[in-house]
Amino acid sequence: MPLPQGATPSYQPARWRWFLSRVLIVVLVLAGALLMVLNRSSVRFGDGLTQAALDGVAPVLSAMRAPFEWVKIASNEVESYFLVRSRNQELLREQVRLKEIESRYRTVLAENRRLKQLLGITEPSPDVVGAARIVGSTAGSYVRSAIILRGARDGVAKGQPVRDSDGLVGQVIDVGHASARILLLTDLASRIPVRVEESNRTAIAAGMNEKDLLLQFLSPGPPLRAGDRLVTSGDGGTFPPGIPVAIVTEPRGPEPRARPLANPGGLDFVAILRPFMPEATIHPQNALTLDGTTPDGPQAIAKPPFPVPSKPLPGVQPAPDEPAASAAAQPTNASQTKPANAPQARSANAPQAQGAASRQ
Repeated sequence: MPLPQGATPSYQPARWRWFLSRVLIVVLVLAGALLMVLNRSSVRFGDGLTQAALDGVAPVLSAMRAPFEWVKIASNEVESYFLVRSRNQELLREQVRLKEIESRYRTVLAENRRLKQLLGITEPSPDVVGAARIVGSTAGSYVRSAIILRGARDGVAKGQPVRDSDGLVGQVIDVGHASARILLLTDLASRIPVRVEESNRTAIAAGMNEKDLLLQFLSPGPPLRAGDRLVTSGDGGTFPPGIPVAIVTEPRGPEPRARPLANPGGLDFVAILRPFMPEATIHPQNALTLDGTTPDGPQAIAKPPFPVPSKPLPGVQPAPDEPAASAAAQPTNASQTKPANAPQARSANAPQAQGAASRQ
């Protein structure tokens, strides 16, 4: 069908659009390839141009931003001026509350010290073997341990507890001449006797090769709360009592969980402590028998690592001495000997009775 006079075919614009789109795609591909080549090459063609553009744009941006900075500073000043009174009052109330807490703390501390002196209670002080740097640690699925640069030559032995500034880290399990290996408390084989500082409930903090600890064998008592602090209880004699261990994070369930205070993955310096248990209990061969000697004979017994009170405790009577005990036993012996002498007295009086009867 012939076209009207002055009309053009309608497919020409579509054909031009198709042609231009293909040309644009080719140009973009070539530009991307050129940029990749320039990026990988050692020659930076656009470095000078980029630096010049940045040097020219930076002052303009700084000048454009200055008014906004002035407005921000002015608004902060006005806000702090109106809020300074309320903040001052809050700080005064906080200061009064902290002073009351400090006063109660000092009173309780002094009373506790006097009661301990009255009862003759002596608390052992932790005996530090030395400090060491962590030189390596493993955080695998089966073993979590760390290596320190102290060994047998420095007095390190198996079973000694290890801590850092935040809390308990673990205990020594292998000792070399100049190094030792520590079993971290998050290891699957780790078991730490702990107690809840607020309620005095006892439990076993078990490692799970994870970032948290599992609380097992929890003693009955008040319910746990998130944020309760766990410290070592001293049970077993290895870990001194009172060392911070963890914070309760999940108090619900049959086996609550706690987060260790010492970060096992960020250890730097640690302190090695001596076990809390006395020497005579650590080595049973040095224990006293019933007659006051050791199994191998009378020999010197190692002194415990804590001071022993010289005076007896109030209300406790001392044991009687041997002379007093023998004097107390004399009346019983006299009473026992009287029946034995009675037949002899009767036999001595028998002839007198027979003579009296014959004269009659």
